[in-house]
Amino acid sequence: MCFVTPESYGPTPPFEFEHVDLTFYLDETNTKVVSKLTVKPKESKDLCLNGEELKLESVELDGQKLEAGGKDFEEKEGLLIVKKDSWGGKEKFVLQFTNFVNPTANTALMGLYKSANLLCTQCEAEGFRRITYFIDRPDVMSKYKVTLVGDKARYPVMLSNGNLIKSEDQGSNHVCVYEDPSKKPCYLFAVVAGPLGVLEDTFKNPSDGPDPNREIKLYCYAEEKYLARCKWALECVKKAMFWDYTVWHRPYDLDRFSIICIEDFNVGAMENKSLTTYNISCILGCKDTATDGRLQRISAVIGHEYFHNWSGNRVTVESWFNVTLKEGLTNFREQEFQRWAWNEGVQRIEAVRALRALQFPEDAGPLSHPVCPPKYKSIDNFYTMTIYEKGSEVINMLEHLVGKANFRKGTDHYFTKYDGCAVNYHDFASAIFDASGWKKEDYDQFFLWYHQKGTPRLVVEVLEVEDSAITVKVTQKLPAHAGAEGQEAKAYMMPFTVGVIDRESKKEAVPTQKFKLTEFETTLKIDGSAGDKPQKVTGLKKGGFALSVNREFSAPVIVEGLECPEDLSLLLGYDTDSFNRWDAAQVLYKRAIMQKFADKNTAPGELDSYIKNGIQGLLAENERVGGKNNGFLAFCLGLPLAAALEATMEQSDPVLLSKCTHALRKEIAATFKKEFTERFNKLWNEGKDEGHWEITEEACSKRQLRNACLSYISMIDEHTSDEDVKATKERITAYEAKCQTYNDRQAVYNIQMGWSKRMASEKDAAIDKFYKHVEHDENLLDDWFAGITCSPADDTLQRAEKLRQHPRYAESTNPNRFRAVTRAFSNNLRIFHDESGKGYEFVAQEVARFDKINGSVAAVCAKQLVNYNKYSPERQTQMKAQVDWLASQTLSKSTQEIVSCHK
Repeated sequence: MCFVTPESYGPTPPFEFEHVDLTFYLDETNTKVVSKLTVKPKESKDLCLNGEELKLESVELDGQKLEAGGKDFEEKEGLLIVKKDSWGGKEKFVLQFTNFVNPTANTALMGLYKSANLLCTQCEAEGFRRITYFIDRPDVMSKYKVTLVGDKARYPVMLSNGNLIKSEDQGSNHVCVYEDPSKKPCYLFAVVAGPLGVLEDTFKNPSDGPDPNREIKLYCYAEEKYLARCKWALECVKKAMFWDYTVWHRPYDLDRFSIICIEDFNVGAMENKSLTTYNISCILGCKDTATDGRLQRISAVIGHEYFHNWSGNRVTVESWFNVTLKEGLTNFREQEFQRWAWNEGVQRIEAVRALRALQFPEDAGPLSHPVCPPKYKSIDNFYTMTIYEKGSEVINMLEHLVGKANFRKGTDHYFTKYDGCAVNYHDFASAIFDASGWKKEDYDQFFLWYHQKGTPRLVVEVLEVEDSAITVKVTQKLPAHAGAEGQEAKAYMMPFTVGVIDRESKKEAVPTQKFKLTEFETTLKIDGSAGDKPQKVTGLKKGGFALSVNREFSAPVIVEGLECPEDLSLLLGYDTDSFNRWDAAQVLYKRAIMQKFADKNTAPGELDSYIKNGIQGLLAENERVGGKNNGFLAFCLGLPLAAALEATMEQSDPVLLSKCTHALRKEIAATFKKEFTERFNKLWNEGKDEGHWEITEEACSKRQLRNACLSYISMIDEHTSDEDVKATKERITAYEAKCQTYNDRQAVYNIQMGWSKRMASEKDAAIDKFYKHVEHDENLLDDWFAGITCSPADDTLQRAEKLRQHPRYAESTNPNRFRAVTRAFSNNLRIFHDESGKGYEFVAQEVARFDKINGSVAAVCAKQLVNYNKYSPERQTQMKAQVDWLASQTLSKSTQEIVSCHK
């Protein structure tokens, strides 16, 4: 299996497809596709078209049938090669293909496939070649006209990109014709057909802006049983349209915008032009069927796909090596939208928490790759956290370097200059720097972020303190594998943000100062006398202040050298940067966990005094501000995720690490039992009448803190007294009986799943009860499965093994169900890394099974097995044995690439 490189990928093909005219005769097992391409050759070369899983019937050129077998065309290794002699030097010709596809047999869910009662498509990255023959690349852009012919009873609704220009009946069939007025790459093509209901709404552009008062029709399509649960998604569309119009000055360009709910989907959603398709888990949300976290997730995903209309659709990528150009940029826009729609500080914390738990480990393992990968075997494997999340952080750094005003001026310049074009990451960043007045030689170094890999570490050391200034040395430390292929790693250009908190006054002595790092070692002077409000910095020798570094997480780095607990406690209590307050709590927690880890001490003891004082301060502040920071407090009470801790460790024992983390949770629960109980009771009493249930920041934050307190005071393990066990049972029973929302029902279920073996009968009862509540809803049933496989309890492995025989799992081909069981299990480090090695065996066997159904989804789960470099020799041997076993199986291209990376 050969790598695809920029050289083998090659430049834009020398063929222009002016028009693509597609006709679908829809059938669930034998759809006929007639494709007419209006071709303008720029060079006299053979025309090579991609095609997979297609049954070719005929090829015609300007109405004349071509002969197969090499004279006019031939099929060879996934290509249909039309010989240059067949069009005899014509400046333009029409090439027509007739082929058949089987949507029902297409369990890969790429191309045209069946999901429940629907026929639908997924074309990114290389799915269009599974529909018809085409040059399946993002830089081949054409205008599309699509005719859909289908049985009226089976396919009463038929949709495609663009505007509906014709609809008529033809006996038992009906015909719909769509035309997209703009050029687009084939990966944005979409068709959906089947028995769909619809919600309708409108959005009117504000009176100020680039296209004032224009009205856009909005449609949300879903099967009737789901339709009522799509109202929140439609509200999110309107919020996203308003934000993009008013903040980024990006108007929508068509008369209609549609979102569609699909049960079987490889990813979260897809930004097909004017016809965005969504995984059922990312669109359905209401009081009785969604948690608050899922409702906010829907807001994010809806926004993300809508924002792609400019950052990905109207300006697209010239090759898949640049996929971060659209995904990283749109992820950045999504996060900005979420910060606007919800709580700004909390949303930033949530984004960084995910980055540390998911992307930092990717950066440190064998699958580490640059934001722009230099090669790939299967492009499906490069829709990664590095591409999305780190790519987003690179753009965040860019905004910090040039400033918000210049950044927005630069994005306007970028969208105007490249509208309708296929471009690369260099075009984007250069547009921002150029519009900001930077010279090329001053920003070339920034592009290292796209070519080097691994997470940099910044070591910060205080060198000198004067009356009004602090001198610090900042050292960049890069991982050994950081350099671009065949090159030594070079120092990055990055923003460095820092402030100073005074210990005596508990106030900000120096507001945020911004610096630019360009060397491996940089000496900086933090000058308190600069700016509009000069300050005097004193008292370092007496421990008189703390540095607040990398504010707002302005660079995706690990900061070292500032772990003094007194300073962290000061930052936690009084820093003006909410991200660094939360981060100070995380470092204090990490310090306590790592001490237990070093001592192999898994029994709860006395809570660290700095943590105790910090939580006391947070609780007092929460009372003082009347609960206005409920969401922030809930996040600060959350301990570091195991994967985030491992990303900073040389070698990990994940079982011991999990037990040490659990011991710290027990200490916090015991120390603040009274306070957490009082806070829980107060918030419960305030929210008992959920008839006024709202999806607002304030309401969600109350529920979040309420359930965080409940989680602490309901912990049961071998160290819990019989008296506390009894009280917890009574509390959970009473709370569960009065739960008015799915959010709280699931919170209770997840708490029960964490209980130890001494509560086995109660856990069995909880599992049965929750199953009965969700068994008739495929979307919610995934929560039942995931609650079991995500549990850190000792019996999780045995329970997961039983789930393999559960008919709702074993007989399912839905990626969501596989993710709810196997992928969730593989992310449960405590159980996945069980000393027996059976966790590795469980995942390997399930990956091999599902790979036969859907390789791109199975490959994502296989990544956990190859990431073994941080573990003991015994665990490495166990993991390698399962990887070797997987490699011996007949695997998809996607999974084969993953399991071969360790060799």
